[in-house]
Amino acid sequence: MKGMDGISPCSRWEINIMVFAFFSLLITYLSLKLPDRIYDYRSWFYRERKWERRGRIYQSLFRVKAWKNRMPELSDFVKSVYPKKHIGKYSRKNLTVYLKESCRAELTHAAIICSSLLFRFWNDIVDTLIVLLIAFLINIPYIIIQRYNRPRITAMLEYV
Repeated sequence: MKGMDGISPCSRWEINIMVFAFFSLLITYLSLKLPDRIYDYRSWFYRERKWERRGRIYQSLFRVKAWKNRMPELSDFVKSVYPKKHIGKYSRKNLTVYLKESCRAELTHAAIICSSLLFRFWNDIVDTLIVLLIAFLINIPYIIIQRYNRPRITAMLEYV
């Protein structure tokens, strides 16, 4: 119980949940403050990989089309955030904004997963791995959605 000796397991997990929520909110807030140039869909981090087969790998493995529109997103709660569930108008400008926001979502969810490694500073390895697993299970579906949608949206850009 590195750093949390003497705290009951229940209290320890209450602290972990609050810290996880805080990290998630902080990372989301910071992602909204970063310059737009960080969210260029053509950059290495966001670029489609050959093995993704234009996003089809995510449909084959995870049946993403069956559940992606049922997942909550930040715009459901914060109306000033760009909604990614439905593209309004299929204009070049709107598709470009969608791609930027898709990259923002992917980086945010990846950063939340990575932030779970910080829990090792005050938890033992087992608790840290549990937090990491929870972070992964909560955030990976959102990364899958972005990786699935982005190739289709980039292809649309060629036609508008």
